[in-house]
Amino acid sequence: MEDIEAQAREWTTSSTEALKLVLAGREDEAEFSPTFTYPIFGDEELVFGYQGLEFTLKFDSTTLLPLLNVGFSKKLEELVQGNPEDPLVEVLPREELYRDSEKWNQRRLKEREEFKIPGQMVKQFQTEDSTYVIHKVAVKDAIEFHRRLQVFVLLFIEAGSYIEEDDRWDLYVVYDKETNDFCGFCTVYPYFWFKNATTHDSIESYTPLRKRISQFVVLPPYQGKGLGKNLYNAIVDECMTDEKVRQVTVEDPSEAFDDLRDRCDLARVYDQLVEDAQFKAPFDEEYINQLVERTKLTERQAIRCVEMALLHKMEIPSKAYKLQLKRRLYLRNREGLADKTSDEVKELLDGTYRKVIEDYERIMTGVKLDTQPKRVKV
Repeated sequence: MEDIEAQAREWTTSSTEALKLVLAGREDEAEFSPTFTYPIFGDEELVFGYQGLEFTLKFDSTTLLPLLNVGFSKKLEELVQGNPEDPLVEVLPREELYRDSEKWNQRRLKEREEFKIPGQMVKQFQTEDSTYVIHKVAVKDAIEFHRRLQVFVLLFIEAGSYIEEDDRWDLYVVYDKETNDFCGFCTVYPYFWFKNATTHDSIESYTPLRKRISQFVVLPPYQGKGLGKNLYNAIVDECMTDEKVRQVTVEDPSEAFDDLRDRCDLARVYDQLVEDAQFKAPFDEEYINQLVERTKLTERQAIRCVEMALLHKMEIPSKAYKLQLKRRLYLRNREGLADKTSDEVKELLDGTYRKVIEDYERIMTGVKLDTQPKRVKV
């Protein structure tokens, strides 16, 4: 039995470890690994039947024209049918996928000379290392380009999947202005916004929208440079100036994106919060409704921003602050607390409250407000 298991391991390869991604510039290359491969190779992220298996998926760093190379030292011919790269080929644009390096290089160099970043520039910003631009284009106007980049959704977004090529999708792309290298992207979809019949009937000149951020990827070579923050803020800033957009939401955000969103939203609304005479605990539903209308945040996000802003202004949370936060936590977890004794409920709420405060402190360490965040005594 052990021999069989050892042989199986010998012929089994992690698809995530085997797949290398490369952005190829005119003279240099950046190599990195995917975070996930299960949408392509299955939940176990394993490929059976090969030894020394390697996939190299190379993209031109500007146009994202793809090249796939595959190598292995041994294959169990009697047990394995097809090719190990077949699942990967299925999710790539077949009509543009190259397997010959020389032909790929000839085409990519020609494309690079003619390439223009799709769409219109919506933002330009500088970091310590370079200048970057963000462009916006309708997916329908950049179909081929979108098909080249969409594989990054499967490789870097947990449970990510391809979007349908609906005419209403917008694509935001980030490029290094100095090198013309692709750095990341985001897809956004407009949904009909409906709050209530009274609000809807009062809007006559346009159809109100809820913009939903769907897929958001900054490639590993460009992470940690502030590109994600600038991309998110560019999208929100554009929504803020569009009267048709009444709310900005995010589809199934990861924990990392939640942190990014919290920090960006808090930094954006903090000054107007602290200048408001009603900025205090406890705050009521009408206060949150007004904030939601002004900032286009969701109700949950508005409440989190107010709670963090209040916490930042206090050295010690007030009794009113503690009670309101614990009440919110209780209402959110009421079903799970229904069979607990009052002492058990108190203990659970105290523990959850402390965790929320600690998490707020962690988030606020990455935000430049009027002063450095205080160490809060809970």
